[in-house]
Amino acid sequence: MRRRPRQHRGRRTSRDAARCPRGRGGREPRGPGDLLSYETDPSVPGPDHVGIAIDATRMVHAPFTGSTVRIDSWAGVPSRERQFAGAVRPS
Repeated sequence: MRRRPRQHRGRRTSRDAARCPRGRGGREPRGPGDLLSYETDPSVPGPDHVGIAIDATRMVHAPFTGSTVRIDSWAGVPSRERQFAGAVRPS
């Protein structure tokens, strides 16, 4: 989900969520379009899941490989808040 907008602007990006920038933007999303990184698998170092913020409480993401892209709440969900690694504004 994060590759297509960057490719459209002529920028390259990895398919691997673990290589997604993290921490630069802090732990709080600033607005729609921020990339939200999550560490959902303790056996994988660094973020392994990325969603795109659409507002202060919801994100667009595919919960797992092969699943349908959907809108889910990320704020107020204890497991997601615990796994949250950071938010970055794509440049």
